[in-house]
Amino acid sequence: MKVILTTANASYIHKNLALRWLYVSKPDEVDAKILEFTIKEDREKVIEQLLNENPDVIAFSVYIWNSPIIKDWIKEIKQKVPSITLICGGPEATFLDSQWIDAGADYVVLGEGEQVFWPLICEGKISSSVTSKITSGTKIAQTDLFYLEQLPSPYFLDMDMPSFHLQYLYIESTRGCPFHCTYCLSSLEEGIRLFSDTYMTALIMQLEKYKPKQIKFLDRTFNLFPTRALQIAKQLNELRWDASIQFECEVTSMAQKLVDYFAYQAKKERFRFEVGVQSFQPKTLEAVRRVQNNEQVKHILTLWSQSGLIVHADLIAGLPYETLELFLDSYHQLLSTQPAEIQVGILKILPKTQMDLTSRRWGIEALQQAPYTIKKTHWLSYDDVEDVSSLAFATDKLYNIPRCRTLIVQAFQLGVSVGPILIAIGHLMKKHDQLQVKDMIQITYEHFKGVLDENIVRGALLFDLGEMSKVRPSKWIEDSISPVITEIIREQIVSRSELTYDFITRKAWIASAYVFQRHGYQARFFMPDKKISYLFNEEGECIHEQTTRYRNK
Repeated sequence: MKVILTTANASYIHKNLALRWLYVSKPDEVDAKILEFTIKEDREKVIEQLLNENPDVIAFSVYIWNSPIIKDWIKEIKQKVPSITLICGGPEATFLDSQWIDAGADYVVLGEGEQVFWPLICEGKISSSVTSKITSGTKIAQTDLFYLEQLPSPYFLDMDMPSFHLQYLYIESTRGCPFHCTYCLSSLEEGIRLFSDTYMTALIMQLEKYKPKQIKFLDRTFNLFPTRALQIAKQLNELRWDASIQFECEVTSMAQKLVDYFAYQAKKERFRFEVGVQSFQPKTLEAVRRVQNNEQVKHILTLWSQSGLIVHADLIAGLPYETLELFLDSYHQLLSTQPAEIQVGILKILPKTQMDLTSRRWGIEALQQAPYTIKKTHWLSYDDVEDVSSLAFATDKLYNIPRCRTLIVQAFQLGVSVGPILIAIGHLMKKHDQLQVKDMIQITYEHFKGVLDENIVRGALLFDLGEMSKVRPSKWIEDSISPVITEIIREQIVSRSELTYDFITRKAWIASAYVFQRHGYQARFFMPDKKISYLFNEEGECIHEQTTRYRNK
């Protein structure tokens, strides 16, 4: 029997752990192969490659981002070779099983498939966690994690080695979620299950051999068991190569020993945190069954951000009782903590969630197909949703990619309501298909110079331009520095470095800067392997110097 395990990932850097667990759990007599594609690949080429394998069974891992694409694949495969058995699994198929049967699937596996999938295709066993054309599944399968621990590791397969350092390594130390947020599919699961400490320690020791560069834990809440989480974090902190590791955390319930460890002891470049804030409005949080201590959330995010940790924080627009004005209040409260990234999301009404079942109560209109994004609610009009979309666009282009982060933060700290300005900027930027960076900076400059001193706007934008650039940039906005200040800056660098006056005159990129909440200047030297930066106060006195060495690719 030839079985193909396949999916469409969001991009090449991602790979599907669920398929790999299926692969390592297969019976020895089964000929199975993983074929992964991306959502941007040509459909005809994908279908051709799948059919060229002459499979008896094709199994699809279905998620919200690839659902329409896989439906198209199924339709075409059934038309061309109807004898192939098609099986769907994954969260998008689990909770819409009858729709996938109607779309052409022969079976849908509900929940975790490692102990359901192979008995289905090898023995014809249709369990209570399988929907077919004549039976409906009634139970969401949960795999015995002890069983998985006895299997070969899915993390270091030979097939993955050629691209191992080019893709994320996804790891899970737990399955399940303890929370019951009404908009989330995880709320429909029951209980938390843990891979054993012994298993996790052995897995982390194996990392030493393969040295992955980017690791993401799939646990819904990594910090749920503080002693265990701290043990894993310390083991990962001791890895002896340059690795970036991401956890998803719920900081209201985070133990102080974990907060302090990451803030004061862990390697700052080692860890990255995804924190789902979603809203700071108490009535909204109560409506979606989310328990959150807002002040503690802001305290921890601020502490971590100030300590140099990378924090990616999420908000969701469209939740009950949150108007655009209140959402902007949540946005500004989150901005005050200065996380490295702010994700502005728009509520998705995922099928079978409590939010889906009560959507009429909230006046929700949403797309009926994936990605199920809302169009309006009782509290957000169609135009409001479009405003949030523009805010998300501008935040991603100007803050997350920190082209204008210093300006946004400084403006906020000076009392400017930056949310509406970013909405206006986002509206304008979305009208242009191929905006260059210089266009984004000029648009931002024009919008902020009407509400802030022009020297602050110019200096903040030029500071971020200098920070981001690895080669000598064009300034793009007018900047005038007096010859006297320029000469003082050159003399300061001569006195503080081994650089010659002639080299400084020829190579220094000197521009205005607004840092430490005051106007000043910057001088930067862009070299193949490093960047040397100097910051000066308004009188031209050097107040900071730094050498940034570029990481080898």
